[in-house]
Amino acid sequence: MQNPNLRKLLRRYVNDSKRLKFKCKYPYKWSIWVAIKKKFSLKINKDIARRVRDKGRSKLEGDHIGQFGQWDYSHELKRTYPGSTIIIYYEKGFGMNNENKFKRMYVGLRPLIEGFKIGCRRLIWLDGCHTKGMYKQQILSAVGLDSNNGWWSIAWAVVEQENDKQKGLESAIREKFSYCEHRTCMHHLYNNFKKDNKGGDLGDKLWACARASNPIWFKTRMKQLQNIDKKAHLWLLKHANSPMR
Repeated sequence: MQNPNLRKLLRRYVNDSKRLKFKCKYPYKWSIWVAIKKKFSLKINKDIARRVRDKGRSKLEGDHIGQFGQWDYSHELKRTYPGSTIIIYYEKGFGMNNENKFKRMYVGLRPLIEGFKIGCRRLIWLDGCHTKGMYKQQILSAVGLDSNNGWWSIAWAVVEQENDKQKGLESAIREKFSYCEHRTCMHHLYNNFKKDNKGGDLGDKLWACARASNPIWFKTRMKQLQNIDKKAHLWLLKHANSPMR
């Protein structure tokens, strides 16, 4: 640190809530380091920049441990939305302080579920995405389609991360809903198809198969794909959930 007064200057910025309004707009990994250098013509090392960032973020967003200890999330949702289902799993007696460690949770709010039954089409989309920040987990969501072709949230869950292309989710759906017709998201199917089948116009042939609106057209498109690349044809037969094949 080149300036002995820099520590006091940074402390004033962190402790003053009004001064925390300034934001770093520089497209660098260490944007706080760049912002201080440009604003005050001062240099600090990355460790100091990280501590300033973490302390400022704690001031603005709150401490994670403190937020978890404020109120019971499950009871509050059940009180606000009677008839809802909220299930939270945790590991008991974790760590030196014998605290409970959050594992996973499921949230199914009754108004959303009843709204799906009354006003949505009988279609359910399932998908997952990874969370960012301190807690690396995965959010699984079930959504429907309302009468205005808008997305309707039905239920969601937060679970441990799964890195095997959601094979666990896929297996669970096949087991619990074996009597329902299953379809695959074309966007995900196309991305996975490109990883294993490259070259030529295989992607266009894949979309041609997906757009086929009757069994005759579908079999014709699949035959065209087979004539071009037998490996890609077998891959699609294995992964596609089409009732026309």
